Amino acid sequence: MASGLYGAIVVLEPGEHFDPARDHVLLLGMEGPKDPRPQKYDGFPVVVNGSRTTQLTLRAGVANRLRLINITTNFGGLNVSLIRNNQSISWQAFAKDGADLPATQQTIRPAFAQQVSVGETYDFMIGPLPAGQMWVDVRRASGEWVQQVPVRIVP
Repeated sequence: MASGLYGAIVVLEPGEHFDPARDHVLLLGMEGPKDPRPQKYDGFPVVVNGSRTTQLTLRAGVANRLRLINITTNFGGLNVSLIRNNQSISWQAFAKDGADLPATQQTIRPAFAQQVSVGETYDFMIGPLPAGQMWVDVRRASGEWVQQVPVRIVP
């Protein structure tokens, strides 16, 4: 897995359909094996969807589902935020570890510093949003920046 051979499997209920225009997976993983030479976290490069240059395209005017999956092997957790116009947007918690949350837990909250620990998954609904741009900010629990994923919101 540390050499990059991994991916996400999305399991749907009977009758549900995966719509790649509105259903998005952010797989937080590792890029290559640990390098013992660099100091701190440089020896554990974290990537999103297997790349340091991942980009995401969301559909404007409709709700989009964002699935966060942490399959890194060496961190207590990664924090994920959605930033637009220099502030976090809101998202609605929808599922945790593959199971839909009860209605009382499907809360709307700021999409800021959501910790996703090793082996955890979170599903959030976002939008509808107007066309434009934003980004997904991924940081280690220590606050150290890992990656910024540009997000285009298209009609």
